[in-house]
Amino acid sequence: MSPLQKIARWLGGTVALLSSTACLSIPPLEASNTQVRFVTPESPAYTNGIVSVQLDVTGDDPSRVELLLDGALLTIVEPPYDYSWDTTSTPEGPHQLVVRASTGGAVFTSGPREVVVDRTPPQVVMRTPKPSAQTVWVRSLIQAVFNEPLQTSTLTNESVRLKMGGIDISKTVSPSSDGTTVTVSPVTAFKAAASAALILTSDITDLAGNRLAAQSEDWSWEMPSWIPWGQAEGAVVTTGAAQLGSYDFDSKGRLVAAWHILEGSARRLYVRRWEDGEWHQFGEALGGTGADARIEEAALTLTRDDIPIVAWSEVDLAGIFQLHAQQWTGSQWTPLSDPASPSEVLTHKQSPSFFRTSGGKPALIWREWKNNSASLCISTLDEQHWTWQRTIKCIATPTPDVHTNSQAVLQFSTADAPVVAWATPGPPITLHISHFVDQDWIELESDFTTDVQGGLLGMSLDGTQKPLISWRQFDGNAESLYVSRWTGTYWEELGGRLDAVTGKTSVFAHSIAGDATGTPMVAWIEQGAPPGKLYIRRWEGGVWSPIDVQSLGQDFVSFHGFRRTASDRLLLTWVDGSVDGTGPLRVRQFNQ
Repeated sequence: MSPLQKIARWLGGTVALLSSTACLSIPPLEASNTQVRFVTPESPAYTNGIVSVQLDVTGDDPSRVELLLDGALLTIVEPPYDYSWDTTSTPEGPHQLVVRASTGGAVFTSGPREVVVDRTPPQVVMRTPKPSAQTVWVRSLIQAVFNEPLQTSTLTNESVRLKMGGIDISKTVSPSSDGTTVTVSPVTAFKAAASAALILTSDITDLAGNRLAAQSEDWSWEMPSWIPWGQAEGAVVTTGAAQLGSYDFDSKGRLVAAWHILEGSARRLYVRRWEDGEWHQFGEALGGTGADARIEEAALTLTRDDIPIVAWSEVDLAGIFQLHAQQWTGSQWTPLSDPASPSEVLTHKQSPSFFRTSGGKPALIWREWKNNSASLCISTLDEQHWTWQRTIKCIATPTPDVHTNSQAVLQFSTADAPVVAWATPGPPITLHISHFVDQDWIELESDFTTDVQGGLLGMSLDGTQKPLISWRQFDGNAESLYVSRWTGTYWEELGGRLDAVTGKTSVFAHSIAGDATGTPMVAWIEQGAPPGKLYIRRWEGGVWSPIDVQSLGQDFVSFHGFRRTASDRLLLTWVDGSVDGTGPLRVRQFNQ
């Protein structure tokens, strides 16, 4: 036997001779092709009861399939590998399901599935407007915030209902991307005065199917015609020798005012802002510093960036009234260019008043006179370069006495075309209205005259940009209020005379403005019982309809009238509390 041969004894005693080049052939083991995966539930899944678990097992049949919950055995799953998991005894919160299959000595594990067990009903944790709110803006956000995501498919016309005056109205329902916030908007905007309610029914569910808690189902709120606005409510407007003059409101609703203060024989001008219940002064006094310095008239406005601008008329050493203007830089007052330039030095400039262009730029109008001629002039402020622009020619205002101030009102159309109304003294007092067309002033023919002195003229533009004017007229027994509108060819009187007690009590202060559509509104106060009561009417359907004034405070008002902010909010301001107007300032926004 070759030395390369060996003798091996096999089981059973059989002897085989193996050469050194021989080998033993063993069949390879075949790897198991078992695979297991979840069909249901999806991940994440939300439940408050039974979860249907369906598995897909392919390849070799496993000897054992286990369903694990948070790493612990939940159950053994038998073919066809379906299981209904009752979660009623499972703690609330997120859990993880995993399938583990065994084949011989091999173990196969599926990817995890997250299941959130939730048996707690969803709740509203924040509501806008607040329930039972009494002074809500008609454009206020309507929104419900929930403590968990909602099943958005349950937000239907039946489960989310918006009402106005007790009647269901059309709306849009917009859930947030995370499902925790629902915003509701009326298809047709609310119109004050009205009440509204949002009803969220128990048909709304969370992702687990829990119905909305009953105590969170609905809330209501009120939208009166006038709502509080800004931070000027209750501002003190009279303090001894100090007298409140022209004022405006910044973008935060703070009151900024020009004050005339007597200091000996001098009448000085200061600017102050009402904040945190007291007045804070901007720098030093404006105008001359001499013992006899006297500022007769002043006007204040704020730019669209809340920068105070003041213009005033002050007599110079030659006895000529000159116009001055300054801006607040944040630390001091800085002179602006002369708004009246170019103009003759010996021409008097008086009665400055600020208005706004359609874009919100400050526009200054003042009266000029010399010898026997008088005119009204306009400058607009270029807020970028801080210069005055005089692109509109002055308008001649003939009057029997040029020394008598002419009340002037300025409005701008949406195309920035100016319209001016003014009065010339009498008797009788004559009212004039002119508009600027093709670089020239054209007077709108009228025969308006009145014998009533003081506070007699108001003007606004309607939705078609045609002017409306309001004025007082003595009717033999009392002074009544009238409103007329320019039709394009003639003046049309709207609704006859306006007074609360016809022919018995006199109107002694009034104001006119247009709402968001240009529909005219007038406000006035009357003498009589009670004295100083405020009345407001809006022109609707060919008649003057009363506007709710219940939220406007008490009687005995000193009326300031309508005004618009740089952001185009329509405000109504007055002083109440006493006959002499020494009470606090009130500010209300027209709810539109």
